[in-house]
Amino acid sequence: MNEIFKFLLISISIGFAICDESWRFITLADWHGGEGFVKSPGMNLENGPVEKKMKLETLQYLKKTFGGELVMLPGDSNGGHWDGPEMVKRINESNLTTTEDIVLKAGDNCYRTIRLLFKEGGYPTMLMTTGDHEYGGNPWNPNTTHLRVQPQFRETYQRNFNRDTQTGQFLFSEPIGSSPSRPLGTPFENTSYAYRYKNALFITLDAFRLIDDYTQKFWDKSTGRGGQGAVTCTIDGKHLDWLENVLKEARRDLTIKHIFVQAHVPVLQPVRKVNSSGQFMDDAEKSEFWNIMRKYSVDVYFAGEVHTNTATKDEESNIVQIVSRGNFFNNFLTVDLTDTSIHITSYNEIGVLPQNNNNYEAWGDLIIDKSGSETQILSSGSLELLDIRAPLIHFAFDEISQLENSRQVLALNHDDHKTTLVARKITIRGIECRYSMYNHGSFGRKLLL
Repeated sequence: MNEIFKFLLISISIGFAICDESWRFITLADWHGGEGFVKSPGMNLENGPVEKKMKLETLQYLKKTFGGELVMLPGDSNGGHWDGPEMVKRINESNLTTTEDIVLKAGDNCYRTIRLLFKEGGYPTMLMTTGDHEYGGNPWNPNTTHLRVQPQFRETYQRNFNRDTQTGQFLFSEPIGSSPSRPLGTPFENTSYAYRYKNALFITLDAFRLIDDYTQKFWDKSTGRGGQGAVTCTIDGKHLDWLENVLKEARRDLTIKHIFVQAHVPVLQPVRKVNSSGQFMDDAEKSEFWNIMRKYSVDVYFAGEVHTNTATKDEESNIVQIVSRGNFFNNFLTVDLTDTSIHITSYNEIGVLPQNNNNYEAWGDLIIDKSGSETQILSSGSLELLDIRAPLIHFAFDEISQLENSRQVLALNHDDHKTTLVARKITIRGIECRYSMYNHGSFGRKLLL
């Protein structure tokens, strides 16, 4: 299907969808922008670092320009390496003598300020899930302080993101039918939850499980499970039972038109990856977790972790996995919903500054149209559905293009990003690069018309 035909189909689909009442939410994966709040908590902009004011201005710009009634964040709000002795100096609390206390204080400073920032920026409702950096960052090697203080990482996260800071009440407590909103009686009862908003159900999952024998690394090469120390990524046992109960109840409610599930790591492989460990869910599409999402017709599975964008349709169902990038606000997704459609647009930051340009261009589109007897999925740009049966990389070496503003290399810092020059260069391992070759494979970016 050529690009012009896709563009026409998307335009037609949008035209049919506007008869329903539409609303929007924002997705911002791997934001990583909260680390500075560990040392500088609160929203005192007069005496605080200039970066805090810039972040607030960017959030306010996003709210004013793109709207969104809530924001979904699929993990990694910060850096989170808080278990070292240097943290005492960073947070300026000499009375903290144990690593456990340091992690709790660092998390309280960071997470409370993130919530204040997003609230003042126009997004009081944050659906945040745990990433590896909310647990200190992978890997979690046995017999280390990093692994020992996992309970403190979990505690400061849940009490600051998922509870009312004044009353301590859990924020997302409304049951879904007869199912509780969270997996009570499991280690995830304060970090996984379901939340109903208008015609959509959002299920936020904490996928990071400390294995039973946490004195040893867990890595099964034959199945691809584990590989990041004594913590692995999976949804299983009573945690999975709870998820199935929520999905079962949701499908009995005819007013719930769309179901979105988010966790930090991808399930379907391959995905594009930049500057990331590339951790993914155990057993991938063969997992019981994925099969249950197929059984109850989940619409979209949102993930992060890999710092770039990949959209993939499940081969056995209509589930679409969207792995996206949000690092320091330089990418984000808008998701527009009616009763019969889901329209997802990827936006990419443009401008001469490394961050906070407050200028974005549409980078990709994906539409799920449910108005007919069969669901139609249309896609283009950075959200064009990945063809896993085609070559991922295919270069025509006679096609060489100069790097310029219109041909960014996502997630790499350009040497001249602080200038207004149109031409760009990137230094890689001491070699200056001013040109690139277009990847015609399925991992190549498809430009929007």
